[in-house]
Amino acid sequence: MYRTFLLIVLGLFFMRSASAHPAYGIVVDARGNIYFTDIAHGGMGTLWMLSTDGELRPLLSNFHAHNVDIDGAGNLYTAHGEGDHSMLRIQRSGKIDTLLTTTKISRFFGGNCTYSPNEGMLFGHRQRIWRAKAKGSPELAHPHTFEWNQNILAGDGGVLYATDIGSGNGRVIKLCPDGTSEVLADDLFSGLDRKHDPHADVLLGLELDGEGNLYVSETGTRQILQIGTDKEVRSFYRSSGPWCPSGVFFWQKDAYILEFNTQDMKVGPQITRLNRSGETDPIFNFSKHKP
Repeated sequence: MYRTFLLIVLGLFFMRSASAHPAYGIVVDARGNIYFTDIAHGGMGTLWMLSTDGELRPLLSNFHAHNVDIDGAGNLYTAHGEGDHSMLRIQRSGKIDTLLTTTKISRFFGGNCTYSPNEGMLFGHRQRIWRAKAKGSPELAHPHTFEWNQNILAGDGGVLYATDIGSGNGRVIKLCPDGTSEVLADDLFSGLDRKHDPHADVLLGLELDGEGNLYVSETGTRQILQIGTDKEVRSFYRSSGPWCPSGVFFWQKDAYILEFNTQDMKVGPQITRLNRSGETDPIFNFSKHKP
């Protein structure tokens, strides 16, 4: 029943199957430990912790999560997006809290969601962004209607950022708490030398740096685009070989980039660190990692 419903949804252009796209969640805590999502290993997927001394440890296994968030206290938030849709909080102590679990996508969809300390659990469904509740029906978080939304980022002051690959040849839209919306950038697939394929060319991994610039992973040309405070779109990073960036996180002014292998997702993921001088350092590769 679930897969049948999802195929109908695909026909309506409101979202892709959660398993069709790579994981894009990556965050770094105050101590420098890296947490990232991976849907290619550990059953349905794994949330990994890569410690500062190089130890790779699974925090959640057989857990199909595309995204992971971190709050100011170092608590992690992530969601399972297959079958039952559950959002969990992993406290710094290691205790795991289930914030919400349901089999109804209309109540919460873990495949396209984020967590904000101010806004709570947010998810995309039926071309809108919704605020999930632990009990009862979700409420509309913003009136804007998308053609095809795949990623959400919660900013400060109730501002949301979201992608739309179904309009404007790839857009990033800013949703303001007063109900208005603003197109920050469009034509983001202009670098393709072919027609945009919405099943392969997607916009993932939205992130802000500490200077007000917004970043988005554009998988068609395997690069991370920067949308500056002046709204100019620039290429920030481009993967090489079979690799493609799916997510980015900024810590101590360095960018930590999560990449997947386009030829075989089980070969990756890998993490590349990019410093402010433009120098790259491949700090982790799943296939080459030695405990």
